[in-house]
Amino acid sequence: MSRHRVILLALLFQCFTITAEDIRVPEDYPTLQEALDRARDGDRIVITGGTHRGPFSIRTSVSIEGEEGTLPILYDDTSPVRIIPLLLVQNAGKVRLSNLIIQGGDPSQGVGATSVGILAIQSRIRLSEVSFRNILQYGLLQIGGDFEAEAVSFLTPSLPGRLTDTGLAFFGVSGVTTEHLVCDDPILRQGITINSGLPFGARTSLSRPFIFHPSTGAPLTLPSPPSGPTQARLSGIRLRIPSEEETAGVVVGGATTLTIEDSYFYMGPTRPRPLSPTAVIARGNPRIVVRNTTFSGVTRGILLTTGSPSLLLEDDTFTRLGTALTIREIPGSVLDLGGGPLGSRGGNRFQGNTFDILLDPLSVPLPIPARNNLFSPSPLVHSTREDGGLPERILVTE
Repeated sequence: MSRHRVILLALLFQCFTITAEDIRVPEDYPTLQEALDRARDGDRIVITGGTHRGPFSIRTSVSIEGEEGTLPILYDDTSPVRIIPLLLVQNAGKVRLSNLIIQGGDPSQGVGATSVGILAIQSRIRLSEVSFRNILQYGLLQIGGDFEAEAVSFLTPSLPGRLTDTGLAFFGVSGVTTEHLVCDDPILRQGITINSGLPFGARTSLSRPFIFHPSTGAPLTLPSPPSGPTQARLSGIRLRIPSEEETAGVVVGGATTLTIEDSYFYMGPTRPRPLSPTAVIARGNPRIVVRNTTFSGVTRGILLTTGSPSLLLEDDTFTRLGTALTIREIPGSVLDLGGGPLGSRGGNRFQGNTFDILLDPLSVPLPIPARNNLFSPSPLVHSTREDGGLPERILVTE
């Protein structure tokens, strides 16, 4: 190839190459939505401190960052008549949000409650140093794509006692990685759900949701979640679970492989008659590994119910619980606390629980190996057999 042809090709390549830009709000564009409308794939949008009023819509691969030394608030002041996500990310490739507060409307200020903080559809979401406040149903609801987060928190709402239905919810997402998610205020009915239930519960369906596009105002039809397994890793989770009916830290279902490690689940203020808060609920056929994690004070530590879930415990602590492990309606399952498809490699501590294991009904093959685990004062096991009795050797700890 001649030297002139090489130079010509280089010039043509340079002409057609679009360089990512830094866009500043409000210096370059007065509003965040104007910057989003004009941004190209790869652009970085830096927003100043203060309040930026939404809702917002994203369709390109961009980064939105709070200016260093500030903590901008993306705020929703839309009408309460319709469900409009504060931030819609739809078929946008990779979107990164960092150093921001996602804040819903404050009814005490005459603004309607916000149902969804971030709605992501078939996109790759990256969160870093992002906080949520005043969200009614979902802090983040994601369908398809994949998700990574580092340093996510949920802040005390403006109205005391107001709960968010679900912090982070994932449906058909190929990968979920979350590090250092913190909620020390008991405001999440469910902290994280993965392939469990349907968006917006029984009130709506995927094909007929009560949700509208933030830019056009047109009804927004949510797609069916993609099929296929989900790989999920939750690390450094710290969740305070409200003492309410049907509250939980993590709920997982479907074909999900989930690892929880270096985490802490505990209960909020105890009512005179606490109901049934649970740290981890597994339904269907998920494969779960829990490692170096503490469960304290909740009614149930881990609940396995229906389907054929598997559980591996390593170096975990279950203390002051109603029941550490509850196995319910799983016929033919194997519970092995000394290693096995549903069990533990040992090193776990069961201390001061009302029951360490509840079998409901008694369908697990016996005896149950429980070597290399500490039970204090002694293994406490209960079942719902019709006669109320237990076999003599339900646990083998030698």
